[in-house]
Amino acid sequence: SAPHNNFNGTVPETLSQLRHLRSLNLNFNHFSGELPSRLFTSNWTSLMALSVHANELSGTIPSSLFSLPNLNQLVLASNRFEGTLPASVFTADTLLSLIYLNNNNLSGTIPATMCGLQHLQNLALCVLYYSCCVFIFLGASERNP
Repeated sequence: SAPHNNFNGTVPETLSQLRHLRSLNLNFNHFSGELPSRLFTSNWTSLMALSVHANELSGTIPSSLFSLPNLNQLVLASNRFEGTLPASVFTADTLLSLIYLNNNNLSGTIPATMCGLQHLQNLALCVLYYSCCVFIFLGASERNP
């Protein structure tokens, strides 16, 4: 965990060598550039939480990120990510319970496949090009078994 530092530059690809990493928190730093898709290799099978909130990351969100088998919390809010969210990354077998993508430059439509995420309890999306913000917080009692 390395939040609230003055780290800058790109997110180091060498982090992928941390095979037993369960949580990575790089919030409130000055990381820039694209989030390297090489990070999300088979080495990170234990990663459960990834948070890079409030940096200066840009480019598209790597689809390889969604292939992490145990990822249940994903916070990419307040960066400069752009593009659309591909429907293919949101499959019913994903364990994601929390997704924060708000305050980026995402465009397009919200993929219908997001509705099939069985574990999803918290979702924050802002699609700036359409001046639309969606914040959804679902309690366990509101979920269908």
